[in-house]
Amino acid sequence: MNSNDIRKTYLDFFEGHGHAVFPSSSLVPVGDPTVLFTTAGMQQFKPYFSGEKAAPHPRIATAQKCVRTSDIESVGDDSHLTFFEMLGNFAFDDYFKRQSIEFAWELLIDRLGLERGRMWATCFGGEGIVPRDTDSFEIWQEVGVPAERIRFFGRADNFWGPTGGSGACGPDTEIHYELRPAAPGHDCSGPNCECERFLELWNLVFNEFFQDIGGKLTPLESVGVDTGAGLERWAVLLQDKPNIYETDLFAVIRSSAADALGGASDASNGGERPLRIIAEHSRSAVFMLADGVLPGNEGRGYVLRRLIRRAVGQARLAGRLEPFLGGVAEATIEVMGRFYPEVVDRRHHILTVVEEEEERFSRTLDRGLSLVQAKITELGDSTIIDGKSAFLFHDTYGVPLDLVKDVAGSAGLSVDEAGFAVAMERQRELSRAGTSGVESTLPNGLPPSQFIGYGGMTSGDGEIVAILSGGEQVSSIDEGAEGLLVISETPFYSEAGGQVGDTGTISGGDFEFRVTDTQRNAEGTTFHIGTVVTGSGRSGDPVACAVDATRRMDVARNHTATHLVHAALREVLGEQVRQSGSLVAADHLRFDFNHGDSLSPEEIAAVERRVNRNVLAAIQVSTEEREVREAVEGGALALFGEAYGDIVRVVTINEVSVELCGGTHLRDTAGIGSFAIIREESVGSGLRRVVAVTGRAAVDSSRARMESIRETAAALNAPIEDVTERVRRLLEENSEHRRELDRLRQRIANQQVDAVVAKSEILSGFSVVTEQIDVDDSSTLRVLSDSLRFKLGDDWAFLIGAVVDGRPLFFAAASESAVGAGANAGKIVETAAKTTGGGGGGRPEMANGGGRDASRLMDGLKAGRQALLKSLGA
Repeated sequence: MNSNDIRKTYLDFFEGHGHAVFPSSSLVPVGDPTVLFTTAGMQQFKPYFSGEKAAPHPRIATAQKCVRTSDIESVGDDSHLTFFEMLGNFAFDDYFKRQSIEFAWELLIDRLGLERGRMWATCFGGEGIVPRDTDSFEIWQEVGVPAERIRFFGRADNFWGPTGGSGACGPDTEIHYELRPAAPGHDCSGPNCECERFLELWNLVFNEFFQDIGGKLTPLESVGVDTGAGLERWAVLLQDKPNIYETDLFAVIRSSAADALGGASDASNGGERPLRIIAEHSRSAVFMLADGVLPGNEGRGYVLRRLIRRAVGQARLAGRLEPFLGGVAEATIEVMGRFYPEVVDRRHHILTVVEEEEERFSRTLDRGLSLVQAKITELGDSTIIDGKSAFLFHDTYGVPLDLVKDVAGSAGLSVDEAGFAVAMERQRELSRAGTSGVESTLPNGLPPSQFIGYGGMTSGDGEIVAILSGGEQVSSIDEGAEGLLVISETPFYSEAGGQVGDTGTISGGDFEFRVTDTQRNAEGTTFHIGTVVTGSGRSGDPVACAVDATRRMDVARNHTATHLVHAALREVLGEQVRQSGSLVAADHLRFDFNHGDSLSPEEIAAVERRVNRNVLAAIQVSTEEREVREAVEGGALALFGEAYGDIVRVVTINEVSVELCGGTHLRDTAGIGSFAIIREESVGSGLRRVVAVTGRAAVDSSRARMESIRETAAALNAPIEDVTERVRRLLEENSEHRRELDRLRQRIANQQVDAVVAKSEILSGFSVVTEQIDVDDSSTLRVLSDSLRFKLGDDWAFLIGAVVDGRPLFFAAASESAVGAGANAGKIVETAAKTTGGGGGGRPEMANGGGRDASRLMDGLKAGRQALLKSLGA
């Protein structure tokens, strides 16, 4: 059975037994900040198991994409993976142990035809408040597994969950398949034996408890079933393969990796391990990118970057220097796209990011690896690379710890990982100490503030709850002092979700406080940052809050416009486009999104047209609070990686956009006035940025552009409507003038070349020239050198110099035969340039450089000549 047949058989079987087949959820969990990635099939169903929410169906089956990085060091063996697919069937207060076991037995034995006599089971042996699972033990015997092939184990082996720090969990029973008889003389105890006679096929988890953050177990009101069967393991068994890399899930991908490494790998470049790591990590990277993750230095982005760099590093160790990872990613898309269309839909984005990240890493890897090798040479009799050096390679030269360990391991050495961790933590502490900004100084332990600014409200009354000045909490604050005020109720929006904090005034009696920024800490306390203009304020005083309404409206225009930009980009570029970040300020908006290529002028114009069309349509903007999973399942777009609470605000622009957003918005799109994109640029691998203006700023921008066009028209003495044609004509004339100038330079150069060649000397069998040249620019010097190389014949070397714009410049070159005899143009130029107070270098065949002191040009030529003659033994 190929992998698609296995998936289909599994899902069809459970659909036939009353299960609703759900699609795989994203690898990036929405509303679950406890984990970086989806690590199990049950993760999208956590609220149903814990009782927080009613399940949409009592029985569900899925094939779920999962990522776990705990086994990354083991990838390359026969079985460990970072990305895998989990087949699962789930029941919510429906069937329990008996039916779960009977379903599994029917599918494995009757449908898939596995041998009864090779089936084993393990059950939970009991611990604490969780009793021994004698029910499963007896049910297994009833379906046909004899007691001698059923084993009991403790919590480490037969108790599962929760995912993250808390959630539903419970004892499990596992199904194991005996791959081969016990070896003669080996005392095998059955499943979980280190002899690897058994393959774990299926884990049936019986969720009976809720575990809190502290590890305390509480019985659930309603029990549930959560099962997980690794598709890759089933493929190994059902396709009769010795390991996962020979199944149809990996064969094509591994073959692509082998092609990249120059054919089948052998012991000289690490055997199978590099091929497997490249294939496995490429597969993981493709799915992460398809689900919106981008390479970065933190969180999910760091995991993705680590996998890509580890794959590139393995290829480098095996001798592959050229880019290759895009081809392996293509093979992954070909194989996996048959069941997961999102990787096909986002092919261009995936390949662009993979290739950019590989190119970026390769630029720094050569230098780093050479330093690692140099360090190994320095070690002498020592067998370990110290942690400080390993961190230097990682932090300064971009060589991941994994790759340092691989290089060290190939030389029979190890790496001080504990020392590396210490150096890493020291760097983090320095980074934290070096952070600036208000956020790092906001205290905790104060009451949360109630925000009353939605619906356009920009004023309100409250009470001063706390005052901070000089880094301490005080009871009062006087005129001229800077500080932070905490108000019981506030219309001031604190910076969040890309939207800047409000400004305005807080006043009461003779007290007036000018608010220059508003920030919020993790506990939800709002801090109004500013200066006392007049009077004094005390804790407990009643105050009136007034937000700068004009600025708030400008910010709201830009925030509502970002939602329209997101929708327009998805229309123009494709549904794969997702927001990666934003800034919503009063004078402009900035919107970051995943996309591989720069936007063409036509695409930028199309986005502008769509946004302005929706502005003119005066579409209503509405908000409501909804449960986060319900909102996302209903089609609301969520920002990847954002940690949302259980209840979220959903901003809807009718039939155009539905997004999770906590910012302030307009009542309808007409309030935006007008919209214009002023810049589009790259901000990282597969990440683009649009900068735009709205309202008053858009009017000002248009006026400034129009004024610039008028000034250009006046300078050209042409009507405004003729400016474009007149500029085009001037550019053509300028190009022709440049071509004529190049022809004159060539003619002058040829005249000088003949004179220079006449002065050449024959030394050690080579034509040698060291001369000062009279030129006006560096381009002519280069043209002259090209002519000189041609006219000197086959065996030659030269150094020429000139003063251009008051600086001495040098150019050296040597023929192939001269280089073979010892000449090195790079060292010759370096010697000449240093003599004049500068520097330079290049390849042995060709080099250039410059100095500071033009009066020493001849001294530089003499020093360079000496270096040239010495290298030729003359």
